[in-house]
Amino acid sequence: MKLIEGIITAASPLHLGDGQSRGTFMPTLQYIPGRTLRGMVGYYLFKYKNDLFTKSGIGEEDNLGKMKVIFRNAYPVSKDGSRTVAAPLSVRWCKKCGHQMPHDHSECDVRDKNGRLCLHEGKKYSGLISVNSFSSHILERPDMPSRSIETKCPITRDRHSSPGGKEQGFDLSPYHIESIDAGAKFSFRMLVEDGLEREIIESLNEAAVIGGIGGFRSRGYGIITFGNLRSAFLNDVIREKESRIPKSDKATLVATAPMILKNGNISRIGFDDLFIQRANEVLQVAGIQDTIALSEDPDPHVTTTIARGWSLKYGNSLSELIPCIGMGSSANITATPRALATLDVFGIGEKINYGYGEIYVLPGVV
Repeated sequence: MKLIEGIITAASPLHLGDGQSRGTFMPTLQYIPGRTLRGMVGYYLFKYKNDLFTKSGIGEEDNLGKMKVIFRNAYPVSKDGSRTVAAPLSVRWCKKCGHQMPHDHSECDVRDKNGRLCLHEGKKYSGLISVNSFSSHILERPDMPSRSIETKCPITRDRHSSPGGKEQGFDLSPYHIESIDAGAKFSFRMLVEDGLEREIIESLNEAAVIGGIGGFRSRGYGIITFGNLRSAFLNDVIREKESRIPKSDKATLVATAPMILKNGNISRIGFDDLFIQRANEVLQVAGIQDTIALSEDPDPHVTTTIARGWSLKYGNSLSELIPCIGMGSSANITATPRALATLDVFGIGEKINYGYGEIYVLPGVV
């Protein structure tokens, strides 16, 4: 397989709903979910290039071995171009100077330029950060895209705006759309089977023009462009990642996207035997003989969220709502650098081709 990377630029405002309106206010996510990109490309292939739809396996929803196209969430670009990830829930950062605090410290022991101890307490941060925060030990946030709120009125057959709210006896009322402003940039990453690279890149650009992403596209929202696309063989990417992981028997694994672990129809929340089973299944499909295991003290930090299944097989529609492990959840594991690098590339769990299950690894116990 190959890794394709590049930059997504919003050519118009983007509304990427989280499925939960607050009254008449419709908030947007601040990143582009992999499921949104998969839906855009998958629907375009199904309508206009059905042979490529079948050949690419983009409609596959369960069998990892048949997934030839795997999308990743597109997060805002970091200031220095480094990878943007979800901050681990296990880490606290100094409230004053932003330094990473050891887990067994209650006060920041960093000294300022005058030699005085900071001594401020730490707090956890639940959001997106630069992965370089862990090498500099200072919280580095990406440039989050600016957002706007626009008020719209429903259009009916006999008028172009709602004359009033429910208190006046009318069902229609103005609604308020939050959107990411045009010009925002996001890091794009996806995995593609060898031999499909050229056709998939062509389809990315065509689908972005014909379809777009997100909601309210009939009102001019959702136009994106792809730029600086480049590819690398996945084996080379894994070897490069492996070389940067110290040979230690312990590491902290962090979910930088929601992770789905299902046992039949039951969705499991937490890092347990099912998590290890799903991780080792990925390694097996990738042809890696190594395995991973939980540390003696896994010290799990888990939050929950809802994943949205999007079925291309059944009318390009929402197929299910799945409780799952949330972004930033973490646990301590033991594994070889090669196993960790492979999981960093492929992810863990169900529906990883939607963008779910993406992880990153921090050497040692964080």
